[in-house]
Amino acid sequence: GGNVVVVGGSILGFGAALLWTAQGRLILQYGAEAERLDEDESIDESPLQREMEKSSKSKGSHTGKIMGVFWAVFQCSSLVGGAISFIYYNQKPTGSTMLYVIFLTFILLGAFSTQLLMPPSTLRNPVAGESGRSTLDSESNATAQHASEDLLCETETTPLQIDVMQNEEPSMGMYDDLSEESWWKESVEALRIFFTKPMLLLSVLFFYTGFNQPYQQATFGNRFFTRRTIGLELIIFHLMEITGAICCGWALDNNSKESKGEKIGSPTQNHRQTALKCLLLFAVINATGNVLAFRQEQIALLHGLKACDISEISSLQPSLAFACWGFADAQIQVFCYWLMGKLYDSGSDHSRAVGFYKCIQSLGTSVGFYAIPTSRVGALAQLGISSCVFVIGTGLSLFQLPE
Repeated sequence: GGNVVVVGGSILGFGAALLWTAQGRLILQYGAEAERLDEDESIDESPLQREMEKSSKSKGSHTGKIMGVFWAVFQCSSLVGGAISFIYYNQKPTGSTMLYVIFLTFILLGAFSTQLLMPPSTLRNPVAGESGRSTLDSESNATAQHASEDLLCETETTPLQIDVMQNEEPSMGMYDDLSEESWWKESVEALRIFFTKPMLLLSVLFFYTGFNQPYQQATFGNRFFTRRTIGLELIIFHLMEITGAICCGWALDNNSKESKGEKIGSPTQNHRQTALKCLLLFAVINATGNVLAFRQEQIALLHGLKACDISEISSLQPSLAFACWGFADAQIQVFCYWLMGKLYDSGSDHSRAVGFYKCIQSLGTSVGFYAIPTSRVGALAQLGISSCVFVIGTGLSLFQLPE
């Protein structure tokens, strides 16, 4: 029975790696394509339109927002899955085939839903397209009565023809995002990116994104919360993940929008300052959670280990630590994807960078779970190692901020 579980876990891990790499590339490419469309639209705008865009700040970076929404929805799945498990186990003490079928149904629905996704190269800006066609239509109607014979000229391009060509482009570009290289060449290029300066500098931070949660949720949570309280604490953790993802994604893109408008008088910002602000906020919030955890570990050493119940005031300090960790984890996850989107342009490089990120992150998770038993590595030692990796990773990432 144990071997079946291990083999099944290995297969799931391999499949998850493919899924995470694919979604990471799609998110980065959707964001890059949306920014390209904004830039193309800005070229064709009049000075008055650009002034209106400056005040509304509707253009700019999109990767942070897209990743923030994805991470929030991903964390919602943890809440829904936990709620289903809680309701089911509240009625029955053990699992059954029905519970397995429920989760399998969600998995299959998610798999089939991926077939509805469009390639990033087929993205279009409908607002720009509609406004452009209406302008052309107005000009065409105004001149039709005086120059109707011009419409018969084969060299003319009418608004209808423009719309037809735009509708034909997606079918022509369905495979533009696929690599034409052999699998061997792609494998070599993927391994080569592992040893580039940006990835090496960010590798410790990537490692930390996987190494932190085994201590936080298993070693710390299981020791300092009662069984009924740990469920509520995980809800708090994931709610803060959702909040942190939305806030961080919005902040990254909002500051990037301001930087893009710098030439027309908006506040002076740039991607480097945006990244620095996000890292500093992450460092403060995550360090706060670690300090609260250290105080809790010290209390356990002095007065003995005692699991806290949600009805007790003593649960406030570890609960705050959980909230800080949830918010900080979402911050750094969204930031890493946003940063990879700024460092690399092509879809191939996006997939290689995300593959490296998930590889190092999974390594961190594996090491973290290996160290969970306090008989193997003490609780304070786990917290200390995690804090050191956090400090080193954050410090090294300061040398790889976007230009």
